[in-house]
Amino acid sequence: MALAFLNPLGFALFRLLTSQPGENVLVSPTSISGCLSMVAAGSTEGSATEHELATLLNGLLPGLPAESAVEMNNSAWVRMMVRPDFVEAVQRNFRAEAHELRSPDPQPINEWVKEKSLGRIPSLFDKPLDPYTVMVLVNTVFFKGSWASVFDPMLTQKAQFKGFSSPLPCDMMYKHDKSMPFFDHENFQAVRLPYSDEKTWATIILPKAQGGPALSAVATSLEEVWESLDGRLRDRRAEVELKLPRFRLSAGGSIKAALRELGLKEAFEPQGGFLKISEDPRVHLGEVMHKATLEVNEEGTVAVAATGAEMRSKSIPKPPVPMTVDRPFLFVLSDNSGAIHFLGQVVAPELAGLPATLSI
Repeated sequence: MALAFLNPLGFALFRLLTSQPGENVLVSPTSISGCLSMVAAGSTEGSATEHELATLLNGLLPGLPAESAVEMNNSAWVRMMVRPDFVEAVQRNFRAEAHELRSPDPQPINEWVKEKSLGRIPSLFDKPLDPYTVMVLVNTVFFKGSWASVFDPMLTQKAQFKGFSSPLPCDMMYKHDKSMPFFDHENFQAVRLPYSDEKTWATIILPKAQGGPALSAVATSLEEVWESLDGRLRDRRAEVELKLPRFRLSAGGSIKAALRELGLKEAFEPQGGFLKISEDPRVHLGEVMHKATLEVNEEGTVAVAATGAEMRSKSIPKPPVPMTVDRPFLFVLSDNSGAIHFLGQVVAPELAGLPATLSI
């Protein structure tokens, strides 16, 4: 299954969310597309809502290929007024678990998300659901990967990460590789680190200039350069001395306003847009929550995301190229199909006290 159709939505959200260069951003296009695909499956045929969702998503994501290194889980939490045939459809077509939701208390949903994320996302909804909630559709995405060539913990040294406000102490990992995928752009350096599954890799993009405007310029132009960058990193290699901090990044919250800005408007209105979900024409999309977390260390990467849609009624040998990631940068986790599973803007990550091995 070619999954590159996920990328435009991811880039569009990332561009909006990184308009504030001083903030951490982490989104999973895979999780957001997976959740909204279930929402789209309930849209009224021929409606403006159906058209908006189809335009936004570029295609439905019923699941990931069996050989994917990324794990996806879906669930439908049914409270009232939902057509049984829709529940059966998401169970069949999206392999979703179906659960009864007895009240607006989101604790059962949060417990499910916590379980599927192996504790990395303890809660998706931080306050009670709207009293008129009829159903919540939830997607989680989980990735754990070891580097194809791990960083030697003995070479990790204490250093400083130059954040926008103040320097932060960090553990700086080190790797000297004579044949590392590397590209030198006029505005940034980019390096690619493959995982041991040989299907997925991390791309680190470091602006050459310091400061918020330089980071913002690279982040907002990422979609324009990604296809070319992805191709060049598959083909080009160099001898690189890479210094990369051990870090953890968490971000998230409501993405309703961003989705509205991207053209999803009728879906949030009670105008009969979801008659496949309920016979009540007032049922509409009330809220979309998205949370993600990412941890990188000497051994590899753990990345987790959860998305919930609340349906409501209403020549001479050259010296090694140095690349020292000691200031805000971008992180992309993608696979050999071209799909981007996680997009991150790393501005003020958690740096201290992180282990050198992947723990769950």
